[in-house]
Amino acid sequence: MSVSSHGVIAQLATLGALEQAQLLQRRQLSSVELTKHYLAVVAAKNPSHHAFTYIADKRALLAATMWDRAFARNKATPLTTGLLSGVPTAIKDLGWVRMMPAQMGSESFRYFIAPKDDDSTARLRAAGLIILGKLATSEFGAMPVTEPSLHAPTENAHAPGYTAGGSSGGTGSAVGAGMIPIGHGSDGGGSIRIPASVNHVVGFKHSRGVGVHNAPPDRKLRLSVTGPLARTVSDAAAFTDLLTAWPMGLLEGLTAPMRPLRIALSTGTPLAETDPLHAAAAERVAKIFEDAGCVVEPQPWVALTEAEFILIWKRLLANIPALSESKMQPLTQWLRLGGRDIDLADAVRMRLSVEQQVLHWFGNYDLWISPTIASTTPRHGTVYSSTPEQTFRNILGMGAYTAPFNVSGQPAISLPVGFEPSRAGIGVQIAGRVGADALVLRAGKLVEDALGGFWPPKVA
Repeated sequence: MSVSSHGVIAQLATLGALEQAQLLQRRQLSSVELTKHYLAVVAAKNPSHHAFTYIADKRALLAATMWDRAFARNKATPLTTGLLSGVPTAIKDLGWVRMMPAQMGSESFRYFIAPKDDDSTARLRAAGLIILGKLATSEFGAMPVTEPSLHAPTENAHAPGYTAGGSSGGTGSAVGAGMIPIGHGSDGGGSIRIPASVNHVVGFKHSRGVGVHNAPPDRKLRLSVTGPLARTVSDAAAFTDLLTAWPMGLLEGLTAPMRPLRIALSTGTPLAETDPLHAAAAERVAKIFEDAGCVVEPQPWVALTEAEFILIWKRLLANIPALSESKMQPLTQWLRLGGRDIDLADAVRMRLSVEQQVLHWFGNYDLWISPTIASTTPRHGTVYSSTPEQTFRNILGMGAYTAPFNVSGQPAISLPVGFEPSRAGIGVQIAGRVGADALVLRAGKLVEDALGGFWPPKVA
């Protein structure tokens, strides 16, 4: 490592992924140097955080070496000139990376090796990102906490002893703790936005159909999308641009002027009591938009019931192939057993019915502001109860604000705007109409700028 690059390495903890990509393009740093830096951070922090389930250090360094060689030849391809080209990342373990484990958070898949890249991984690899390994998830993504039987609970990035959320908890912990500058997640009920909230990072869920769809068990119900957990809104927009099914220019769109908007604000949900600190955070964000000339109107949250969503969720979990069902966690077994008694056509009809209910409730508002989660961030092990039914009720406060937009297919972003006394993050969610991804991201950037930036975290 040269003296000049050593100085740049020291600044990486304060820079977003796009800024690090620009360092590579300006030849102030090589991809090998950048990759070695992050592998060293992973080696130091992962033993206590349990964010990575598999570290592909040799493959990552080989990919970085090949990137440096291609870049040195001035070969102008997306591999070397893309938005995030040459920057390290990692893939949530529900996704497939060729010849890497795909355990999906389950003992029943402990020895499964992915035979190929899935669509998201293939796009990220083609865009020149360097894949460091796989990131922890709850079993099959079923829980908003990442505490699978495979390993110790994934640690919150800033609050030892507290959950990193789920199901993309490994990604939230890794990005929040500085092990990677940006990471891959997936979201079927809040699984990007919940860990983004508790780990104090940005998490973005795009509209249904905007990006590639990776989950064959979800092709009928269509709840889940893949997307980023990131240090900045700009990083999240750039990562999403790499995953979209057609060019959307989300990063470029962040600079577009924003007209005065009609915005709704909710700080309570019928499914769970909302913690006052999380409600106050949503009100602070609403004030930013009022100061920007928008009209903000307090409104009640959509009146969905536990039964409506659990029917859909049970059927989704029942779709996942079982290698060894007896090795699954009790909640997963309970969901899958109940899902087998639900006809897929009935579940699709329920999803469409709830979708129409959410869209009617959202109405003509441009955006809807709420807390990302209602409850305070739980300690490890505290959401689990003696019965699966009670465990599911215990997690309603974590998904009550996020899950409706998976059913409706609307875009939503979680923004890191504060910390609980435990030092776990507090996130605020902004959702938009279907297809208004660019507007949601622009709104997130407005909040980021008003608060003086989200990164590095200003933990008290």
